[in-house]
Amino acid sequence: MTTEGENYWASPTSPPLVGSAGPPHALGAEFGFISRSGGVEPAEQRSRRGEGIALGVTALLILIAVVGLLATGPATAGTDPMSGEEKRMVMAAADIATVRLAARACPGTSFGSGFVVDGLLFTSGHLVEFDDIVKVDRPGQPVLASVLGTSRSHDVAVLDASSLVARPLGLASGPAEVGEPVMLAGHPGGAGLQVLDGVVVSYQSASSWGMNGDNVMLIDTGTEGGFSGGPVLDRDGDIVGMLAAVDKTTGLTVAIPVGELSLIVALADATWSSTESTSPVSHVAGVCGN
Repeated sequence: MTTEGENYWASPTSPPLVGSAGPPHALGAEFGFISRSGGVEPAEQRSRRGEGIALGVTALLILIAVVGLLATGPATAGTDPMSGEEKRMVMAAADIATVRLAARACPGTSFGSGFVVDGLLFTSGHLVEFDDIVKVDRPGQPVLASVLGTSRSHDVAVLDASSLVARPLGLASGPAEVGEPVMLAGHPGGAGLQVLDGVVVSYQSASSWGMNGDNVMLIDTGTEGGFSGGPVLDRDGDIVGMLAAVDKTTGLTVAIPVGELSLIVALADATWSSTESTSPVSHVAGVCGN
């Protein structure tokens, strides 16, 4: 990944092929879903006779300790289903943090979603390909936001969020585990916010899915137009990915994982500051062809 802002931030590329009409990626039919009904199998119970009271008590204490670790240890906690309270908390965070966007397209209007991190607004780069000032809002609170720049390699756009009223979100400290429940937030077709349940299926090479970057996150819940740029949230309400596209062969949602997203956020922080009016603007809106 290029770390020099003036080279990294450039005009956007075309939308990812995995989400468009046309031939699907070559590997689509080979990927299956991870079973959502699986889990950690309980350990075999072992019984010993005639070993004496002391040995029996020792074995019981060991069994209790092992069961406690299985129930509370980090190896399994991430893949446990979200509780009702966790879902309500994540949905509340998404409701006040996920904005919708409307940008000039070629032709018509392009709708998408976005979120604020560190005073900057992030969304999908292909949404702003033909616009440089975008209507952004939580429903009922529209503002105009300037597009500061777009990552050529990751299809991520950065916008000025200084006039936007939206709760900032935090980035998760690490990637979501395979099998971990997540929630996907977005504004389908530019309508009201929708928050969907999902499970992380796997991580795959981005190039095999017709996208740039190193890896992509695959989620078992399909989304639709307008979700692009929306956050993928874990049980703590932190961002573990950005929604990018949907594969039409498998129905899997494709997202940019937090590992790559955090690099983009750090570079954007270094390039633009919400309090600096002299920060460079590198985005140039595309021109519609005939």
